[in-house]
Amino acid sequence: MLHIKTLSASDTEAICRIHQAAAALDPGFPAIAAPHWQRFVSSPLNENGRLFRTAQLHGQLVGVASCSLRLLGPTAIKHFRIVVDPPFRRRGVGRALLAELVAIPVEASEVCLQTVVDGRWDAARAFVEFFGFQILESEVEMHCPPMTSPELTLSANITQIEITPAQARGLARLHNEAYRDTASFVPMTPDSFRKSVEEDDRFFVLRIDEQIVGYAHIVPGSKALWLESLVVSETHRGQGLGSELLCHVLATAAMESVIVRLQVTDANRPALSLYRKLGFLTDSISHRYRILEQVLRRV
Repeated sequence: MLHIKTLSASDTEAICRIHQAAAALDPGFPAIAAPHWQRFVSSPLNENGRLFRTAQLHGQLVGVASCSLRLLGPTAIKHFRIVVDPPFRRRGVGRALLAELVAIPVEASEVCLQTVVDGRWDAARAFVEFFGFQILESEVEMHCPPMTSPELTLSANITQIEITPAQARGLARLHNEAYRDTASFVPMTPDSFRKSVEEDDRFFVLRIDEQIVGYAHIVPGSKALWLESLVVSETHRGQGLGSELLCHVLATAAMESVIVRLQVTDANRPALSLYRKLGFLTDSISHRYRILEQVLRRV
């Protein structure tokens, strides 16, 4: 008999095994190691896995649903991903996990379920489309090889900083201003902003007259720098500052002989145009699916 349970720390090994099995079968699906899973669960957005659910069959963990709650005014969004061990697919495991997520009570006038699926992951796309999820937008993952263009120089207006509480207030404000109208928006307080930054992350800030008007958040890896976000204040856009920040990141990557990777929504046409202009190439496209919970309940 299938049992749905809340997440336990002892589930980590089995969850990583399921991710590895899915990655071997499904193009575009990432495997995950235990330290990365534990870091993912403990992030402020995921609240130590409070809304995560596992599916167990005869004592064996055969599926997992990660879920975080995002409150945007009167609307609540349950952002989730469901992964089922390949040998146990088409047995109602994914359906049971999805039903459990729908059953989680949320005080909001409107509740949506949302997930992002790599366009190459056919099984997941078929699953969400069966239940009536619709594509809201697409996320384009891109990379830029190491470059040696003379235009790629380190800007004197940009410095790397350690985030203090005072700086976190300004950076959180810039984040909320830049992303408030996007489908992936997660409001940040100064405290949650600081907690969302890992120890090895880098922050490059751009100052005009001693005021921070933009930043680039970089997550370093062994072979690439991941550009987590690139933000310029609304009052300073259209002045080439986004290009200045991006060229600074590319120059840094060139000095370290690594590539730069990023993900951008296709709804952000100015940013997409900038990245392509500076040599970024598309690697893959993922789709953001969403459905009203009241609609899903009728399926």
